[in-house]
Amino acid sequence: MIGNLDMWKTKIIRYHYGGHFVFSPKRYYVSRKIKEKCDIDIDYIAYFDLLHHLKEEREFNIMEGDKFYYLQAMSTLADHDGLIEIVDDGNVQNVLASYKRYGWKLIEIYALLREYDIVPTTPEEHNVTNNNFEEMTQGVPKEVVGHVSDTSDY
Repeated sequence: MIGNLDMWKTKIIRYHYGGHFVFSPKRYYVSRKIKEKCDIDIDYIAYFDLLHHLKEEREFNIMEGDKFYYLQAMSTLADHDGLIEIVDDGNVQNVLASYKRYGWKLIEIYALLREYDIVPTTPEEHNVTNNNFEEMTQGVPKEVVGHVSDTSDY
């Protein structure tokens, strides 16, 4: 047998939370916070485990309409259909299936408060020629802008 089949039995999950998406010219997540959970056993991970990890930070409330999404392993944030909402254990199984072939990749989870969405919702957001990243992040603390996420380099 070549290699260790158990080497991908644990994963690192990177949670992006406390931020929102900007669309200039492609989708980016401006994140105030990033948290990684290491050595997550994929045989035992479930929806409520992911929810618990987000709720540990006390900035996430699923009952008030907050949502979270995973980035499919073969996608980037710029891909229109790259983010999938996680609503139950079936979605968690899809997360694991998505990353099964890409064992070296981190699982990326993006949390959104109820007032934000993963697609442009206003005419200004649709008109990306008028959107300017510097303007959109004006007033956002420098350490927040420093956590702009685009996983296209992974």
